[in-house]
Amino acid sequence: MGSWVSYIYSFVNSISASPTRGKNLLNALRNKGLDIDDIVCIDGSYWHVKGELEHIFPGSRAHVKADNSADGSPVPFGSKKSQNAQIGIQTVYSPVSNFVKEVTITSGTANEKDYVSIPENERLLYTLDAGYVKYSMLKEMDDKGHYFMIRGKRNMDGEIIDCHLNGVKEQSFIGLRLKDRLVGSYMKMDDMTLTVRLNNGLTVRVLRVWSRSKSDISFLITNIKNTTFTARELAAIQKIRWQVELFFKALKSGVNLRGIKTKIVDIIYSLIYVSFIVAMLKYLIFLAVDTGLQKGGKTMQSASFYKIFVSSMTYWTSYIKSLFSKGITKLQELLKSFLKLTHLYKMSPQSRKKQENLNTADSVIKMWEEGAYASAFDAQFTVC
Repeated sequence: MGSWVSYIYSFVNSISASPTRGKNLLNALRNKGLDIDDIVCIDGSYWHVKGELEHIFPGSRAHVKADNSADGSPVPFGSKKSQNAQIGIQTVYSPVSNFVKEVTITSGTANEKDYVSIPENERLLYTLDAGYVKYSMLKEMDDKGHYFMIRGKRNMDGEIIDCHLNGVKEQSFIGLRLKDRLVGSYMKMDDMTLTVRLNNGLTVRVLRVWSRSKSDISFLITNIKNTTFTARELAAIQKIRWQVELFFKALKSGVNLRGIKTKIVDIIYSLIYVSFIVAMLKYLIFLAVDTGLQKGGKTMQSASFYKIFVSSMTYWTSYIKSLFSKGITKLQELLKSFLKLTHLYKMSPQSRKKQENLNTADSVIKMWEEGAYASAFDAQFTVC
């Protein structure tokens, strides 16, 4: 599976193709002083399979209902243990290329943190959710020159060695533990930025975030110490992570990878492989359409990855035939023909609310480029 993903990713790089928003996003961060080669969002997506496969793919999420009895009547509650088999797809996604870099198939009980690769030949910015909090992993990232922005847990621990409240140094918090109740409750809607020494010696920057929509706080952890990034800008980086969720949505809607009802393991693997291969082929069409929009001079107008994925694609048969019979040269010629489809697959205008809440990649990029983060960010949440 990994070889197919690597092939498409290498092919995209060889033709110097990258979605408009992806390039703008990477350049915006570089212009702020962050020396990185790529951004990666890592997450897992899970599907139920036949309960009989529980010994191969044990599930940890919601259990499926118990089977009916032979006559079709429901089995009485508690008389039969329900089987729960689940497949996990651990995915490394790049919002720069707008596609996956690595995919690993696991069971539903797999520890997601075990599938985070930390390379030495490129410098990455990792955006992760709270399920990936592992101090040893963060230290390895830091030691190898990578950056991370991860949503922390309320019970995280570490010694506070510096604290600024509303931009003013606050001595009373120095020496406290990060999990101290006072850290989360004191003036929780005000700005607080902490420097914390974790238990393994790694020093990180911790932002206490107040979400107006959730009326609660959470912590964001990063090793980005560059002073050109404000706390608000750093918190906006975490919002990039949701793009991997949009990829899963496109995969389920456009390739129909929702669940697999078979007891044959080889068929399960084959269907997953084919689904990702189809996704890769549609991705090449996305690149062609997006390139056409770039050449049209509309730098902030991008192709819609989701629209291309869910389209019926009446030209699909000829596309596949040309791909497998003519090779790369014919493929490149065919992709150019998709430029006439830009009007069908361009991204719809984004709502004012989404832009104000920084729920789109374009709004985050615009925030960094124009310095308009204060009003836009405050419309959604406050960084404490």
